[in-house]
Amino acid sequence: MKSVPKTLIGFLSMLLAGWIMSAAAAEPNLNTSSGRISAINLNADTVVVEVPIAEDKNYTVGGPVVGDATLKKNGQTADLSDFEVGEWVQVTWEKTAQTHLIKELASK
Repeated sequence: MKSVPKTLIGFLSMLLAGWIMSAAAAEPNLNTSSGRISAINLNADTVVVEVPIAEDKNYTVGGPVVGDATLKKNGQTADLSDFEVGEWVQVTWEKTAQTHLIKELASK
């Protein structure tokens, strides 16, 4: 049985590690759920959505709507001001150490 040179194994390991790190950096950790809007602040461009996770338990997704966010209402492009507290929406966000960055908000 032939042995693989250690330098080749080292090179392939480094190549694989670099590929994994670049793939992770290219795709942020996005989450998508549905819930009810509990607050909107148009001055700060923020929204809070209560996502049900269990009976009588919600996960709060709240934070700024990013500049390139996709906002849709009834399939049409919308502004944050088109949404209302109490409205059922689908929200996509990226969790950071400080907040949730709202990437998409949509309702029917």
